[in-house]
Amino acid sequence: ISTPCKKTDRLCASGLSAIAEAINTLKSYSFSTDEPKFIIAGGVESMSTMERPKNVLPARAQGNTVVEGVFLPMGITSENVSKRFNVSRHDIYVFSYQSQQFASQFQTSNLLRSEIIPISLPSSNVSVSHDDGIRKGTTLKGLNNLKPVFTPDGVSTAGNSSQRTDGGSLVLLCRRIHAKKFALPILGRMKGFEVVGVEPEIMGVGPIDAVNKVLNSVGLKKEEIDVWELNEAFGSQAVYCIRELGIEREKVNVGGGAIAVGHALGASGSRLVGSLLRELRRRRKRYGVVTMCVGSGMGAAAVFEAEDHNR
Repeated sequence: ISTPCKKTDRLCASGLSAIAEAINTLKSYSFSTDEPKFIIAGGVESMSTMERPKNVLPARAQGNTVVEGVFLPMGITSENVSKRFNVSRHDIYVFSYQSQQFASQFQTSNLLRSEIIPISLPSSNVSVSHDDGIRKGTTLKGLNNLKPVFTPDGVSTAGNSSQRTDGGSLVLLCRRIHAKKFALPILGRMKGFEVVGVEPEIMGVGPIDAVNKVLNSVGLKKEEIDVWELNEAFGSQAVYCIRELGIEREKVNVGGGAIAVGHALGASGSRLVGSLLRELRRRRKRYGVVTMCVGSGMGAAAVFEAEDHNR
């Protein structure tokens, strides 16, 4: 009861923003204090219990094109990205198929097990120990047969959009001296974090400017990044961001993404951080980036450096 808490809300980037805020808080503590400081940061979302937004534009906002864009359904912003930047239906389907395949391979190989704490409900026989949205039997033909959800002639379907998912994810943060004092394993550190604004009606492009900004702030080039975790809000925006950033597909979402495991809004940021740092350690690589678009017209990105990357 004596432990304080704080809530932060940046929609899809809430978990990542919470981590960045927690790190800034830790930095503000005096180096002279001997009292250990630990912060648990992340997020949780129960999308199965959320009411579907009605996206009703307030009368006072009508006529303001920027504000009108904020109230667009996210699926429409996906269609806007596809149309404006010529993202083909075929490329989206291939990317979505790969997301399911990569996630399935990681799950079958038990590479996701270390990221998940099994949860059992005392009041029932329900137990959750794995991501249940991964569809191992996904095929390109099956994806191609799905109908568009948001517009009759659109490209966004239930098979190439992130799922409505329940989930939670947390990370433990502290100074290095205190981690060593209590023999806690150090996975890595955040080198930089940036958030940018973009046109709300194409909010899915947010990662592009956010990545460029954060890499510039920490003095790194895209070629130096070993692993990327780019949240797959929609296949259309993920494909476009990878193409526009000029990064290798083989380094992006190597264990699948939100199209396969889901996008529990508040939890996704911290989930991606955990996945990234574990993959960097597994590959013995140094730098990774977590990035996502954010509803209402933003993009967020953070650079991480893995611990013991040379071992």
